Amino acid sequence: GLKVVFHWENATAHDNLETLTDPVGRFRFDDLVYDPGTTYGVSVSYQGAVYGTDLLLSAGSPPPITLTVYETVDKQDVLSAASASVLFAMADGSAQTVSALEIVKVVNNSDRTYVPGPEPMKLLRFGLPRDSVGLQVDGAFAGADFIQVDRGFALLVSVPPGEHEVMYTY
Repeated sequence: GLKVVFHWENATAHDNLETLTDPVGRFRFDDLVYDPGTTYGVSVSYQGAVYGTDLLLSAGSPPPITLTVYETVDKQDVLSAASASVLFAMADGSAQTVSALEIVKVVNNSDRTYVPGPEPMKLLRFGLPRDSVGLQVDGAFAGADFIQVDRGFALLVSVPPGEHEVMYTY
């Protein structure tokens, strides 16, 4: 009975179709028309967490896909950082600036998806040097938004079990 969303986007349009899973969790979308200039995906929301995947439709109907969903937890002790790297990409002596790329591997060792609570300190937060500018965030969390917080930024995202890379430049 979960709502599954098939979504597509191109340079001029963004739209979606919805269906519900059957009693064993199966779903199907029929009569889709492929356009090579369009990207496709499917997603489902469960207990406040969004799970999804991109679809490659250039070869016709894809094989059956599986979206694994998990029960959720809001305790941050299931999260840790397995590694962190910093690359200083460019230094400008006259402007006294340095461009940096940071990569952090976030690990959820539990069997549940971490869903942040409404309090700011329950968000997945990353520190930045004072007076940082030009923040760009990328990583394994498709479609994740971020907000700037007093000493860095926070991802507005749920973290499923496993390892996930977060990359950001400033």
